[in-house]
Amino acid sequence: MKKVLFALALLLPSSALASTLLFDNNINTKIRSEGNLYVLGETVGLGAPVLGDAYVTGGLVTVSEGVFGDVLLIGETVNIGAPIEGDARFFGRSILLSRPVGGDIFGVGLNIQISSGTTIGKDMFLAGDSISFAGTTNGNIFLRGRDIMIDGSIEGNADIKTTGNITFGPNAKIRGNLSYVALNQGEIPEGVVGGKITKKDSSVLTSLSRENVRSYLGIIAGTFLVLKTLALLIGALLLSVLARNLSKEISSRAYQKTLRGILLGFLILVAFPAGAVLLFVTIIGFYLGLFLLSLLAFLLIVAGMYAGIILGDACYFAWKKEESKSPWLTTIFGTLLLAVISLVPFLGWAFAFVVVLLSLGSISNTLFRKIFP
Repeated sequence: MKKVLFALALLLPSSALASTLLFDNNINTKIRSEGNLYVLGETVGLGAPVLGDAYVTGGLVTVSEGVFGDVLLIGETVNIGAPIEGDARFFGRSILLSRPVGGDIFGVGLNIQISSGTTIGKDMFLAGDSISFAGTTNGNIFLRGRDIMIDGSIEGNADIKTTGNITFGPNAKIRGNLSYVALNQGEIPEGVVGGKITKKDSSVLTSLSRENVRSYLGIIAGTFLVLKTLALLIGALLLSVLARNLSKEISSRAYQKTLRGILLGFLILVAFPAGAVLLFVTIIGFYLGLFLLSLLAFLLIVAGMYAGIILGDACYFAWKKEESKSPWLTTIFGTLLLAVISLVPFLGWAFAFVVVLLSLGSISNTLFRKIFP
């Protein structure tokens, strides 16, 4: 990875705090951050206090000095060895928390370990393959995993679901109620739970077979496709009816200058991200880069809507040799046709991609000519 390093200070109008943005292969902060801290790198170490919030993404993420706000940590390995005053959210393959957290915790990882002596000020939600909790939480705890080990103190209630079993160590203590689902759970040791113990039906876990998971994923994918098509259809109908003249002009330019529109759309798709990356290396250009990416995202959304309009108008013109008198009918037909074609692997995907490129190029060309006649 080519080394890029920049720090950006933003004076907030409502406070005197400054935000800092760091991007590099290896980062180890040594100067206190007066405001929020945003870090992206391969190996990231927070070696100085952060007075605001910390948002960190990296391969190896280590927190060795305190954060006075909230933290969001994303990495393959996440080690939290300093106090967090606010809430903590972390995602990673291996997660180790060995210092207090003042607020709530939300963590997802393959292996999660909360060490002895660690105090959690409020509630905690953890999901992973292997979870070990030996600290103290002053709120409720929600655990989801395969193997769960509890050897700490829970002042509130515990809600646990596991496809394996729950192991209770000698220091385990749940002051409130315990509600759990476990496939291979024996008796809960006497004296561990101070409140009520509720064992729920484990059929909800055994039903999650590979076939059922595939069915659920298929349902999710199908629902997403239907919602996406419906959203594009509604947007396309609004554009075709409320901005009919503009829609006719874009469709006409796409039909008459198809190759030029596709090439222009491809150029925009490549040039905007490349230009944004180049702008990111300068302080002033950072905002221009964000603007370019935001503009590209907006154009792609509109291009997705106009793609159905263009395809519907093109099909009608090829059939009747005249423009449609009912734009909403051709829009519905084109949007649904494009959605069906995009279901065909490879060829359908390629066709839909080309139509969106054509739409992107035609929209950009039309808008440019209207702004700069």
